[in-house]
Amino acid sequence: GWQALGPVIATSFLSSMIVAIRWYTRACLLNCLGLDDFVILIALVLSWVMCGIIAAGVPEGIGGYAGFEVEVVTQLVAAANIVWILIVNVTKTSLLIQYLRIFQTAKVRSYTWTSLFLLVPAATLYSITQALLVCQSTHKIWDKEIPGHCHSEVTYWLVAASINTLLDLFVLLLPIPAIASLYLPHKQKRWLLLVFMLGFFVTAIGIIRVLTVYAIAKSGRWIQSGVHAIIWSAVEADVGVICASLLALKPFVAWSLPSLM
Repeated sequence: GWQALGPVIATSFLSSMIVAIRWYTRACLLNCLGLDDFVILIALVLSWVMCGIIAAGVPEGIGGYAGFEVEVVTQLVAAANIVWILIVNVTKTSLLIQYLRIFQTAKVRSYTWTSLFLLVPAATLYSITQALLVCQSTHKIWDKEIPGHCHSEVTYWLVAASINTLLDLFVLLLPIPAIASLYLPHKQKRWLLLVFMLGFFVTAIGIIRVLTVYAIAKSGRWIQSGVHAIIWSAVEADVGVICASLLALKPFVAWSLPSLM
């Protein structure tokens, strides 16, 4: 149980601390809370919902290797998947709103608006719709005795994860040319570039999640693959919330550790 819940609680607490510092920075140091600060708060609440789902699943076998309550665990995996889709896309929304506040370059703003109102909503809608329609009857996802047909759950996981990873990369790479061209002190420019490079860590976690789930699923342990998927998904979502908040922490770092800026 704790091998599943421990890392998720740790990353949830860490993301909560970072968001709290972000709010202190924006509300107290700068006195200018923005829409992106409220949106990231929604992502944080959803991350704790996902943590709660995993905690609820520990008595049912999540995090173990035997004694699964198959129907209950499958329901929890399905619910956690929907919450994960919401977290990662709400997090991207918060980051894109930050871009609109920070960057004035026409090309960056154009791509940001396109991502905000087209790419992210489309990815969210597709992933949730496919999650609900992976079986002809939604109940068949967790009750295989119900008549009907199911598509490959593994294929769905791979497609949904690939879409999320590609969109992550697009959002991360979007402002880097504008940052590189900014006339800033070297320390500040290095800070900005470091923040975006850390964002690639989220992508790396997503890739590890896909490879882990695929390997376990191919071995025939489909329930364990779903369990591993939600554990890695929760960690990925929390790290995403952290990385999406790092840009907003620059004034706090300048205030508390001026030598770094």
